[in-house]
Order: sequence, then C-alpha cells, then structure tokens
Amino acid sequence: MELLVQVPAADEGALQSLTALLLRRFPPLTPVDLSQFIPFLSASDISSFPPALLANESVLATLQSHSARMTRAQKSAFAQRLLQAPALGDIPAWPPELLRALQPLLPHLPLRRFLQLTPQQVQGLADGWQNVRLGLAQGRHVARSLINRSRGAVEEQVRSIGTLACFLSPEELQALAPLRDPRGPVEQSLLACAADGTLPPHGQVTYALADLLRSAGPEAVEPQELQAWRGVVPELGMGFLQRLSPAQVSALLPELQAAPLTPAQVTEDAQGRLCALLPGLSPESLPAALAPVLAGACECLAPALPRLSFAQTAALLRAMQPHVPALLGNDSRRYRHLPWAPQQAQMLWRTVGAGANVTQDSVW
Repeated sequence: MELLVQVPAADEGALQSLTALLLRRFPPLTPVDLSQFIPFLSASDISSFPPALLANESVLATLQSHSARMTRAQKSAFAQRLLQAPALGDIPAWPPELLRALQPLLPHLPLRRFLQLTPQQVQGLADGWQNVRLGLAQGRHVARSLINRSRGAVEEQVRSIGTLACFLSPEELQALAPLRDPRGPVEQSLLACAADGTLPPHGQVTYALADLLRSAGPEAVEPQELQAWRGVVPELGMGFLQRLSPAQVSALLPELQAAPLTPAQVTEDAQGRLCALLPGLSPESLPAALAPVLAGACECLAPALPRLSFAQTAALLRAMQPHVPALLGNDSRRYRHLPWAPQQAQMLWRTVGAGANVTQDSVW
C-alpha cells in the first residue's frame, strides 16, 4: 500500500531525517514505497540510492513530477547517480520516454556528458527545453540541434527554438532569421533574454537589437510594448530617451530600476519623469546624476531610496554631505523629528546654527 506524505514546508527537515532513517532501517522497501520520499532525500542519501532503482517507472514519475521542488544539490546528486545505473546504458542510447522523465535533471549532468545527447534526442525534447535553465554551452548545444532539424522550414525552427535563440551566435541568427521587426518572434525572444540577463549587456546581439530599435523608433510603439525593451535601453543612448512620450516613459520606468544606465540618461529631465532611474546607476555614477536633483530640491528622491543597494546608499550619502547645510536651511522644520544621533545633532547645530540668526522657530 502506498503512503501519502503531506507535510508543511516548515516540517520538511524532519521528513528528511525520517527518510534517511527509513533508508537505513528498511532496505527491503520496494521502489514504489520509496518513491514518495524522493523529494526529501538529502544529497548524501541520494548518493547511496541504488542506481538500479532509477529505471523504475514509479521513481522516474516521481522525479519528473517533483523536480520543481528539488534543490540544485539534489538534482546534481541524482544526475550523477543516473550515470552509475547500468540498466540505463550510455547517454546516446537513452530512449525518448526516459529522457522526457529525466529532462529536469539533464542540465545537471557534467557538461561533457550533456554534450553526448544526440541531435535526435535533443529534438525529441523540443517542447520541454523552454522550462529548464541551461548554461551557455548547454544552450548552444540544444539550440544548434534544434535549428538543424529542418533547414528548409524557417517558421518551424523559429517556433521550436523560442528563447533558446539567445544562445546562438550573431552569424547563426543572421542565417536563421535576420533581425528586421521588433515584434517578430526571434526579436521578442532576444529581447526577453536581454531583460533577464541571459544575453551579455554589451554583446554583439544586444548591440544589433539596439540598432534595430533605434531605426524603428519609439514613435509607433505602444507604451506597454516598450516594457519588453528594458534590457537594451542602456545601449540606446540619450537620443532614444528624448524621443519618448510621457506615456511611454511612465510605462518604461517601473521596468528600469535595475538597468545599468549612464548618468546622462538619468539626468535628462531628472527633476521630473526620469528621477526614478537613479537606482539603476552604479555607485560611481550616482553622484554625477545627483547634482541637478539636489539643486532643484526634487522630492522624487525619497521613493527611490528603498531601492538603492548598500553601496549606492553610501555613495549617495557621501555626495549629499556638502549639500546638508543648504538642505536643512531651506526648511528645518521638516527634519526636526528625524531620529538623529546625539553626535549628528551636535554637528548639525554647529553647521546650521553657527552662522544663522537663531530664533525660537529655528531651534529644534
């Protein structure tokens, strides 16, 4: 009889201990009995898991259905154990049904073993590659296997390759489908890769995308469509930002908080719509963009503060120090209730009060 184990996430550690105990105390348990405990095996327990059991249908089904909950260490341990299963044979001989069940584990094979997957095996898993995270060499192996499937059917190749187009070289992309339309399937896949960081921010493909978008121009693009362009905006330059309408900027700003923008891009209209881009600057560039914001006493700086990293915050504080007397002198009442440390309060009194006419209203 199969036991149904359902526990809260907080109790998974206890279940891992129970699973390890069961493996030690009851080795005669059948694979069907053990399969439900597979998601809770530690990496060390997996290393001692009988390799012959990995060919069991119940175990394979469990690996396939629970892989999303498994840690990287668990997947790597199972992938190593697969290579030790004599019943499975060499990787080029693995049948399609086995590969489909093990597809979530395949990226965790050693690279030289992953590259042993034949083009036919890769093509048989075409619909599943979009759901696994591949490294650069793995992605290239899969993408090249897919585009070699039927060189005459470009539309079919584009459909099957999807976001794997990110792993192709500029020359391979040019041969597959030259970049012409920002709304095209290949172009949209590449834009998604640029947005999630799969594409190098300063690589040839990113530059090619930026050239395409510059030539197309933002005028005919709906504001919501611009959100897909966020990964290449730093390469588009000032001219592109200056051509954006207010509605387009409003749609684009929330997507750009982590973009590595230049000081010139951020300070363009900094006291208005582009001030929220400050979190996208490096700590070194942040002070250069801060000057016009402070000069105009822009209140848009406050919403950006929670999104700054520790390094950005430190750079911001250093850049603000020369401006503290002017900021406090404009309206000291705004700052009297802040939780100043005694040393800070003394310094502020010396800085602001020493050369000013002290009145009852100005005393904090």
